Amino acid sequence: KNMALPGITDGVADFMKFKSANPLASYRADDTGFTNPAVFVGIKHAHITRDVSIFYRLEGANPRKFLMYAVLTHKQSGTGTPQNINIQKSLTKTMKNQVFTPDM
Repeated sequence: KNMALPGITDGVADFMKFKSANPLASYRADDTGFTNPAVFVGIKHAHITRDVSIFYRLEGANPRKFLMYAVLTHKQSGTGTPQNINIQKSLTKTMKNQVFTPDM
């Protein structure tokens, strides 16, 4: 689905710039991990709009690598109200199996 909506492209660019400068700092107050230990293990998310979040992971120490998995709405990620644990589990599996290469 095309996510080129107002605020999304700029939000992703702002997030990437912020994390590039200081990967350990919180982008906003909602730049957090997930509380459910069964899903999204090791993956963090940060809202770039009220309904859209970036799903990512930090890896390594020096240099620190930033790995972005997806930009999703609450409905797409199963984190809306009500939550959809089946979507969350499916995304967790997909993200866990995602392969990152240096040229990505």
